[in-house]
Amino acid sequence: MKLQMRFKANKYLVACMRKGNFYTRDKESAEQLFNDYGFKVAANGSTLTNTHFAWDTVCPLFISCVPQDRNEFTKSGLVIGNYFILQDRAFALGPAVMSRLLDYFDMSGDILQTHIDSPRSAAYLAALFYSVNRVNNYYVYGAGENLQQYRDYMNLLGVNNIRLFGESFTSLSLDSTRFRTVVGIFANPPNSFSAISDPIDLICSRGGDLNMLEILTEATISDDGKHRVSLILHEQLSTLHLAMSRPQIQFLLYETHSAVSSENQDMVNYALKTMNATTLEKHKNAFLERRRLEAMEEVEAGNVPSAAIKSNSPRKRNPDCTLVSKESLLAEILAKVEAEAESVEIPDVDEFVCVDIPNMCKNRDNCLKSRLTGCFLSLLRRKNITKLNAKFLIRMAEKRGLFGKAESGKSVKPKFIKQQESNVEKQIIKLAPDHDAPKHSPNINNLLNRLKQPTHASDIRSNIGQLSAYNHPILFNYKRRYCQRYLSTKLKVILYFYLN
Repeated sequence: MKLQMRFKANKYLVACMRKGNFYTRDKESAEQLFNDYGFKVAANGSTLTNTHFAWDTVCPLFISCVPQDRNEFTKSGLVIGNYFILQDRAFALGPAVMSRLLDYFDMSGDILQTHIDSPRSAAYLAALFYSVNRVNNYYVYGAGENLQQYRDYMNLLGVNNIRLFGESFTSLSLDSTRFRTVVGIFANPPNSFSAISDPIDLICSRGGDLNMLEILTEATISDDGKHRVSLILHEQLSTLHLAMSRPQIQFLLYETHSAVSSENQDMVNYALKTMNATTLEKHKNAFLERRRLEAMEEVEAGNVPSAAIKSNSPRKRNPDCTLVSKESLLAEILAKVEAEAESVEIPDVDEFVCVDIPNMCKNRDNCLKSRLTGCFLSLLRRKNITKLNAKFLIRMAEKRGLFGKAESGKSVKPKFIKQQESNVEKQIIKLAPDHDAPKHSPNINNLLNRLKQPTHASDIRSNIGQLSAYNHPILFNYKRRYCQRYLSTKLKVILYFYLN
């Protein structure tokens, strides 16, 4: 199975999938097929002319070609035999970038696609994932009523590393267990497709969607059109919010085919602003709740630090005052805690930022920006990416002290333990200069003489060696000897078992 995509009226962009049950196994096979149909390889960097083709430098497994007769080419065996599949090139830029992000971030896991705007682009991304060892599973949602049709199409092309679902991505709950191992999301929600140059090709790639044809050919904006635009914007915002709400998601690639800024960068900026604001509010609430419980415990125990009490407080002016209620003290502490909550910041592992798309071309900078025609891409990632690999798990285990000793950091010991340790050190210092304490100065000569004394075992070994060498130079009668203390212990054990 091969994939072929087209971009302009007289230009076809073709991608050849070389793994799985495909007809072309390698690049040479694909070029030979084109040569058999009268095409020639164009020189590097040269403009394509008739009957010439060239491999795309941005999209892997992609070929750009200019046939003499467009209609005849679509009826040729290359297309009818599913050797190559025609598709707008704008729908291949997103999958081409998405297939390389796991290597770029040095991560492994599952990839999820929120919507399936074109089954051909989903098949192209699945074909690219064949050569990416970091991808475990590839999920695609939003097939709807066309679920079985899309599955049959994937089986026809030989794509078996994709899992299609009919459910809508935004209808899934945050507690769903389907995304436990998903680390990256390819968000391609519905859009106006206003940047597509040839709507007929788009409709054909979507299986002949006549409703899409009617939408794209509207002359005036009706009330239904305004309502449809509002639904599209709501779906885009909901998709971004839901994708960034899952804690295990580390990066997100947002794709549209619209020329309207409200669907592109403005939508990304608004989603980032609202999502980070919601995350900050959650961290502030968690901080206030934790400090509130600590303050209640301090008030109940009567250990309210003086720094937590205002200077004009009756208790601060008169320490012997006992008329101050616990509620007023708690209110004073909470007022100071609320002021401290304003300095709470979002942790880097929870904050999302918008970054530039990494360069995908060799020896070229910003090649994607200059060639993103009909496709808008935006990369969102966490400020500090968490890699759930062996190093991360070991580091977390060390922090929690699972290896016997926690990492050196802030001490978590209470104050009274530190005071006890200091008292012990003071007692040791006082006892050190005491002259009444006996002084032990070991005598080296006495120690050596004591170590040189023979033991019972050494006497036995030396006696056996002497007798054997004198009486029997070669063979000697070895007599087993036992330690008297060992024999007495053994007799006691035998008598104990015998009597019992």
